[in-house]
Amino acid sequence: TVNECRREFDYVFTTGGIGPTHDDITADSIAKAFETELYLHPEVEALIRQRRAPEEVMVARLRMARIPLGGVLIENPTGGPPGFQIENVFVMAGVPAVMQAMASSLDGHRLPGGRPVRSRSVGAYLGESQVAAQLTDIQDRYSDIDLGSYPFYRKDGYGTNLVMRGVDEKRLEQMLAEVKQMIVDQGGKPIVE
Repeated sequence: TVNECRREFDYVFTTGGIGPTHDDITADSIAKAFETELYLHPEVEALIRQRRAPEEVMVARLRMARIPLGGVLIENPTGGPPGFQIENVFVMAGVPAVMQAMASSLDGHRLPGGRPVRSRSVGAYLGESQVAAQLTDIQDRYSDIDLGSYPFYRKDGYGTNLVMRGVDEKRLEQMLAEVKQMIVDQGGKPIVE
């Protein structure tokens, strides 16, 4: 699966399976996919050995220092063992907060960003069914922008929030203007928060 994904996609992210237990097999699986061996990374081994523990605990912990040959460490800002990257595959911890910290540590050279995705939103006290056909028409004209509708209920009644996401600021503003006009045409009042 990893080999299929790494050929088809620019980046592949895996989370979990790099801990100290027998069922933490992600490093083994990635090494197998890349037809390489695992080794104890000296920097990670030193980090783990700094925390004294009985030998059987240390043996388990040292599993977290196993990195495939050719892998590059992904910093773990929380202080635990790092993840690793090999080619376009990024292997990080499974604990969400730790994974997020690791992902945040990736620099622009290893994970260059694209154009920022911008968003605009507008609400109205109109039901989704009242605007469904018009939203389809607008979305068809702006295929480069995602348009989502999200129903809400407030003390004033039911309505719909319309959220637009895209990278072209000018097109986003044009779409927003059309969506606002559509709301007015349907007898609603645009709510911009």
